[in-house]
Amino acid sequence: MRRLLAAALVLAIPTAALAAGEDGAPATDPRFDKGSWELSLRLNPNSGLSPAIGYYLADNFSLIVHLGLSADHFQNTGAPDDEINQGEVGAEAVFNIPTHSEVVPFVGAGGAVYSLEIKSAGTTTTDGDGTDLYALGGLRFLVGAIASLNLYLELGARTVDDNLAKASQDGTFGSAGVSYSLFF
Repeated sequence: MRRLLAAALVLAIPTAALAAGEDGAPATDPRFDKGSWELSLRLNPNSGLSPAIGYYLADNFSLIVHLGLSADHFQNTGAPDDEINQGEVGAEAVFNIPTHSEVVPFVGAGGAVYSLEIKSAGTTTTDGDGTDLYALGGLRFLVGAIASLNLYLELGARTVDDNLAKASQDGTFGSAGVSYSLFF
């Protein structure tokens, strides 16, 4: 996992040199300027539709926090109901690579903590907590003056603690998602 995060940093650091404008062009799209805010709705493969908020600490560099919650309730006739409850909180550092075009690539790294509980007919069958550390990359397709449609890919390491079996598992994962962002 350290190699994966190191690779993300190796990609992000040299691209900072691209932030300077060429031939009098602005160094960055105004929506990615220092002090800008980003509000997003993500279609997250783990937790469904989740809101995110980001703040640009420097031109093209933001910190983003996202929250995903889902609760599904299934009624069983003559038996206790089934439930699936899931929650996720994550944070990411993201660098937009200035291209001076309507398509902006980005790279970053992030982490998340989550929990999952499944009850079947009133009995808890799954009770787990986990952590993710990941590198991410993707493309922003700029829409108008204040929006973007974003496609992203996350690759990382995951630790899952099974609270019922008192066991822990480590593994890797890859996931893709889409989000829509507004910038202020």
